[in-house]
Amino acid sequence: MVHQYRCLRSFRFVNLRMAEHDDFTRILQLSEQAALSSSTRPLLLDIGCCLGMDLRYLPYVGYPALCLLGCDLRPEFIDLGYRFYGDRGFSKIHFFSDDILQLRIPASTDTINDSSLLKEVNDLNQLCGRVKYIY
Repeated sequence: MVHQYRCLRSFRFVNLRMAEHDDFTRILQLSEQAALSSSTRPLLLDIGCCLGMDLRYLPYVGYPALCLLGCDLRPEFIDLGYRFYGDRGFSKIHFFSDDILQLRIPASTDTINDSSLLKEVNDLNQLCGRVKYIY
């Protein structure tokens, strides 16, 4: 029932709210510095990404799409995002559905260094200790 959400009914989801955040420029700068130093670029996870507008904007301003993850409780929002933006099948951003309230904190974590492994993420628990930025 998408129509129950006021932010969707009033099209507030099209606002680039992440770009208005105080740390937005800093996050872009840190990503650029990581690229220059040949180190692994930091992962950015958008929890409650809705249709993924903010995440889809980030590659246009220099953040590598392969380092972006979008998670929403409702898989239909992710599907609507693919339909709205017409990028299913070629978007390099990985979207998945999960419930943050079901997150378990593990005793130890391993770092994901290979961005191709991000496509296999389907559970927030797989990202514990591995994400640099959460929005």
